[in-house]
Amino acid sequence: MNQSKQNRMAMMEFEKNKRKKLQRIYERKNCIENLPNEIFYEIFDYLEGCLLYEAFSNLNYRFQQLLIDSSVRLKINFVSYSGLLLEHRSKHIVIPKRHQIISFNFDNAFGESPIFTWFPINSQFNRLESITLRDIRTFHKIFHL
Repeated sequence: MNQSKQNRMAMMEFEKNKRKKLQRIYERKNCIENLPNEIFYEIFDYLEGCLLYEAFSNLNYRFQQLLIDSSVRLKINFVSYSGLLLEHRSKHIVIPKRHQIISFNFDNAFGESPIFTWFPINSQFNRLESITLRDIRTFHKIFHL
């Protein structure tokens, strides 16, 4: 009886260790955080800047550090957003991240919103490569800033 109990205990221990080992292998294969930074930079390059920042900035420490890295290039699209959302994104994403922004895309969806007064586009946007203005009906407001 004692021998069979020892055999059962040994078998249970063996199964427990086997499950742990398989779980570690499974976690290593399926954990997105195990991907190298370069892959995340490639993924980030396909995402709109504000959405990227909102999705990944508070996820964990690693993603916060990735977003701080100056090699992350942000493409900002201000298309069909409400005035409050535009203001929030201007103050909390565009202004703090202006050194990482490479492009802006604006359309008339923001209407009479004073978007260009929230962040004047100046030399602090040192990586800015392009500005696209689509369906802007109030050009005089832009040029009078």
